[in-house]
Amino acid sequence: MQNVVGIRLKDTGKIYDFDPSGLELKAGDMVVVDTERGPVIGKVVRESYEIDVTQQIRKIIRKASKEDVEKVKENEGLRKEAYEFCRAKIKEMNLPMRLIETELSLDGSKAVFYFTSEGRVDFRELVKELAAKFRIRIEMKQIGVRDEARLIGGFGCCGRTLCCETFIKDFEPVSIRMAKKQELALNPAKISGVCGRLMCCLVFEYEIYDEIKKDTNELRNIEKPYPTDLDQVTETPSSINNKEVSSTVNIQTKVPIEVSPKKETVKPPPLNPTGERDKKGGEISKVYPEKRMRKRKRRRRRRDSAGSSSPNVKGEGNSSPQK
Repeated sequence: MQNVVGIRLKDTGKIYDFDPSGLELKAGDMVVVDTERGPVIGKVVRESYEIDVTQQIRKIIRKASKEDVEKVKENEGLRKEAYEFCRAKIKEMNLPMRLIETELSLDGSKAVFYFTSEGRVDFRELVKELAAKFRIRIEMKQIGVRDEARLIGGFGCCGRTLCCETFIKDFEPVSIRMAKKQELALNPAKISGVCGRLMCCLVFEYEIYDEIKKDTNELRNIEKPYPTDLDQVTETPSSINNKEVSSTVNIQTKVPIEVSPKKETVKPPPLNPTGERDKKGGEISKVYPEKRMRKRKRRRRRRDSAGSSSPNVKGEGNSSPQK
């Protein structure tokens, strides 16, 4: 374990751990620290705390003096001039890159230009122009869209300042599976940040949702020790004597409570070709409408002829009825 302090090199941005070098520091103190870009002035945002050392920790050189603060103000004008000059040269050379930010070391001996690009860029001529103009060491650094959002800053869909700009130290990988686990709408416009990638805040509560999902799955497999008044019953189909019945079963005891045979629906007899239902067993009659009409006519003629003539008596001399 090593004692360190949290230093922020910009007003908003990542917090870095530095060795206090025996200095008594409080939150808000300005200090000069040693970085890869040379000596830089920073602000203490977190007082002394201990961490597990996994890599070499850089040291704090000294507390910032009034001369250091004045030097930073002088470098601000040179930084803006270098930024505008570099943008003009990029446009003049028609380079496929976009300049994001420019930083100067405390002593003004080195300038770092941050840019974004979809691919590799040959900026050797640009570096020569910048070195000839400002007579300092030039470094070009390509960054991603998340680092771009951190440097530029802004506000998220929640209305607060971007997390990467305020407190996030390192970017953690974010996947769409995290949004599914939290049952969020898989709409890219709702789960993407200003950088166009998935929002970093999806990582914050993912572990909690993952644990809750596991706990609920375990609870579903646990049986209750005794039935309660809130127990419900379900209807499960079963087969008794090749007949479907509906049996009511208690969930806790799994014992049938009541068995009621399922009522069979009786289908009406089918229609015959005349559009009427057959009275005998519901079978379709094979008599076609034309034949039935001829039979009815013959019956009607027979009734008419029988009513007009006298009853027929067997014997000699009797003639058959006229047709």
